[in-house]
Amino acid sequence: MKNLPILIVENNPADRYLIQLAFKDAKIKNEIIMAESGAKALRILSQKDFKPFMIISDVKMPGMDGFQLKRTIDQDENLSSKAIPFIFMSASSLEKEVQEAFEVHSQGYFPKKNFEDQTKVIDLITKYWQESEQPHSKFIN
Repeated sequence: MKNLPILIVENNPADRYLIQLAFKDAKIKNEIIMAESGAKALRILSQKDFKPFMIISDVKMPGMDGFQLKRTIDQDENLSSKAIPFIFMSASSLEKEVQEAFEVHSQGYFPKKNFEDQTKVIDLITKYWQESEQPHSKFIN
């Protein structure tokens, strides 16, 4: 369970690169799967045997934003049953966006920071979820 891939949903190529580099610098060994849109993330998530360790999503993306992605996952019986931790990481920290993140029942909202701080946050988030028991975690290796 703890070695499952981490799905990153981010439309900005520079941010995707920095996030991937932050995971590498934090020495997180999980495979990182990148989706540049909410629609692509749903296609990946809909694969029968795909269950990521967690999802980290941007908020503002063209087409389907991060909030719409989270709502769609929650409304889909198959996807919601996977009980995947969903974290927002965004350049914005507007109060209304933070509020909406929790209204859609995300497990956290973190502002994008400088590279060093972002690496520390990614390390903390990953370690937290590695220590946490999750539904189905006893049944998946």
